[in-house]
This record gives sequence, structure tokens and C-alpha cells, in this order.
Amino acid sequence: MHTILWLIAVVLVIAGIVMIIRGALLYGIVLIILGLLVGPGGVSLFDDDDGDGEELAPVEMVIT
Repeated sequence: MHTILWLIAVVLVIAGIVMIIRGALLYGIVLIILGLLVGPGGVSLFDDDDGDGEELAPVEMVIT
């Protein structure tokens, strides 16, 4: 999952740089910001903090 998010982020940032070079400054900045949010931001959202190897912890419902 991390690799896919990083690849998407790299593509977005490169596309943003190309758009800035071609003259679409605002669109390029938006793509770069999206790339930064998807890359480090997306990886931190889906990071395994508890170290048990599962991406998302299962939800348990306790009825008493």
C-alpha cells in the first residue's frame, strides 16, 4: 500500500512540475500539493502504528 501511495505521489508531483514549466502555475501548484498529501500524508494515514502487522485494526462490538 505504501509503495502505491508513493508512486501516485511521485506522478502527481512530476505532473505538477511539468504543468508549471508549461505555464499553468496554479494547476501545477495544486498537483504538487496533492502529491505531498498523498505521499507522506497518505502513508501516515495508513501506517501500522501498533506493530501487529495488520493495516487496520478490526472493530469489535461488545454488548453487555
